[in-house]
Amino acid sequence: MNNNNTTDQTETNDLMTPAKGLLVLLGVIIVVAGFIALNTALGVHEFWAGFLFLLYWAGIEHFAWDKLFACVVGAIVGLLMACLVFALPRWLGDADGLVVLALILVWPYYTSSAWCGSVCESWQ
Repeated sequence: MNNNNTTDQTETNDLMTPAKGLLVLLGVIIVVAGFIALNTALGVHEFWAGFLFLLYWAGIEHFAWDKLFACVVGAIVGLLMACLVFALPRWLGDADGLVVLALILVWPYYTSSAWCGSVCESWQ
């Protein structure tokens, strides 16, 4: 059995201590409370979407500042698509079902193929 002490030491140094954990928790509480206070001040009642955006940017993109603009654009496009799904029936009347169905089928295919293309390029 080969016992490597240097890797054991680096793994234990990266662990979060209870004091660091409390500081991180305090930071999260302050940020979330500020976000809720801002939404309350603006009169926004459905602020869960902001949490989803933050979860995506933090969890998937790892707070990469160079990816923030792309994440914001993606969120805005998603909101516009959701608005179109609700607005198209008023604008188009009877033909709305086909247009909405086409949007629902085509847009996810486009975004997933574009995402898969960029991911596959980065793997090569």
